[in-house]
Amino acid sequence: MRSWFEVSTGVRRGAWALAAVIAAVLATGPALPVSLDESRPGVWGVCEDPDGNPVPGVKVSLKPKGTSAAALTVTSTKKGRFVFPRLDLYSEGYEVTVEKDGWFVRRFEFRTRRGTREIWQDDSGERTPSQQVFPPLLYRGPGTNATVRLVMMKVEDFRPEPAAPAAAAPGAPPAVAE
Repeated sequence: MRSWFEVSTGVRRGAWALAAVIAAVLATGPALPVSLDESRPGVWGVCEDPDGNPVPGVKVSLKPKGTSAAALTVTSTKKGRFVFPRLDLYSEGYEVTVEKDGWFVRRFEFRTRRGTREIWQDDSGERTPSQQVFPPLLYRGPGTNATVRLVMMKVEDFRPEPAAPAAAAPGAPPAVAE
């Protein structure tokens, strides 16, 4: 025999309770760890040292390039991760700035794609403490995701590579070591 609730709503009590639990979980948001899952929309990133250890407390900012809009800033977690879950579309992309006292970005990797298919951006490079400018992050709006990897280094640990010796002019006598 069906209860008055099932007759009036067409829903069994157990199904209604399950729907209420699911709605409550979705309303509070997922309590899942941030991953660099390239199938999720947004900008997902990680800050780590050259040995792959997480670097927490790094401020990462994205500012729409060519606009007066304010920058969006997040701070990396204990695991060195950060996320910008929803961003608007800006044709010129986002200017990226990274800050942490005593640290700088030694290497960066930006990859932007739609779902898991077409890659729109695949930039990477090395930086020095005095050169902390990056190419714009090209985020293309809904359905787009970007992954950012920042390899951070302590400024005090940075040793610039020695300059290569200048090549001798053709026909010049070889240099003599003293």
